[in-house]
Amino acid sequence: QSTSPGWTLSKWAAYYNSPAEKRDKIRNVISLEVSNTKLADLILPPRLVRELDWVDRFWPTAKKGKAQVYPKVQLYCLMGVQNAWTDWHVDFAGSSVYYHIYDGEKVFYFVRPTPANLAAYEKWSGSDAQSTTWFGDLVDEVVKVHLTEGNTMIIPSGWIHAVYTPTDALVFGGNFLHSYSIGMQLRVREIELATGVPKKFQFPLFPKLCWYVGEKYLRDIRAKEDFPPRVLEGLLALSDFLVSQARLIESGADPARREAKESVPGDRIKDAPAVARELRWRVRLALEAPSDDEGGGGKKVNGHGHANGAKAAHATKRKRETSNGSDARSEPRNFRNFRPKAWDEERREPGESEKKVVQVKREDVPMGELVADGTTLVASEGGEEGEYESKSEVIVRARRVDVDGRVVVERQRITRLVETWTLAH
Repeated sequence: QSTSPGWTLSKWAAYYNSPAEKRDKIRNVISLEVSNTKLADLILPPRLVRELDWVDRFWPTAKKGKAQVYPKVQLYCLMGVQNAWTDWHVDFAGSSVYYHIYDGEKVFYFVRPTPANLAAYEKWSGSDAQSTTWFGDLVDEVVKVHLTEGNTMIIPSGWIHAVYTPTDALVFGGNFLHSYSIGMQLRVREIELATGVPKKFQFPLFPKLCWYVGEKYLRDIRAKEDFPPRVLEGLLALSDFLVSQARLIESGADPARREAKESVPGDRIKDAPAVARELRWRVRLALEAPSDDEGGGGKKVNGHGHANGAKAAHATKRKRETSNGSDARSEPRNFRNFRPKAWDEERREPGESEKKVVQVKREDVPMGELVADGTTLVASEGGEEGEYESKSEVIVRARRVDVDGRVVVERQRITRLVETWTLAH
């Protein structure tokens, strides 16, 4: 409608069903989203997509009604006539795509999203060379895929592609973001912003969706749920993005500050900067990465979805262990950008105490054995007389915290036992 006003589906049907020689020009419908229509009831994305899709998994179901605003990118009806061509592009925000040929054929040309190829694409798409240079000549390899009726294809995140239509084709497909390519998704979004892609061609409500995702993962990590390293590395990149949004909210200039603030879903998040920084803190702990750098060691994300900061952190830790023989994890850490809420109350209660005479080993006992089991100091025979003393203490702490808009009381109970063995002389 934006390029050819006045077109209706009935007018398009007449055009599509007319002989090729009677068409005034080659036309291609590539953005007809049909969610919340009768046609949508007949389309079911692949199970893989439904299980991974961020919109399905994280956007509140109650906020995906017909009259509500949410990312409607899951159900497209694509119609192109013979010889239609879609030039080189990456789907918005690096979203993955499912693509089913209902009728006709399509020929895809793919370029792998390596750092070098993405850099070449960014330079090419942001210049006048688009109209004069074949992008395939600027990269290492182009892969051709020919799809026919009944074929279904999944396009991974970030893959650069162009599409040729050798015969009239009717296609059903959709876009989806997911947790296994977060780094790539954010990298593509950076390219979109750097090359000035108009907002209407960007993934709708992208920052808001990221907040929903980050908030849910934060709750899951608090609940001690485990995630594979690939997801954690992606979450580190996501948390860096959310922290950058938080900085805009805290000290950015309008209109960027206002836009960042409006992107926060108030139904789930009351303190966006705290959520962003706590998520980054907890993800870094899960990755055993340093957490005291506001600049974000994981800020830069490579083209394969890994947070460079996390890799650097692992390399640093290994280097420390090798060079000085100690484990970097034993050193105290300072978390400058996240402060867990202080305990509202703390009570210490004396526990049991004991004192007795025992036989104590005089010979050296390896420290590892002492840490594992202090009873290694007690001799079954042949030891020297000594004194054993133990004292215990119970520490109980409590605090009230806000979780998803609800007041939750947390209580922590710690039992501390101190044991000493002393030779009589």
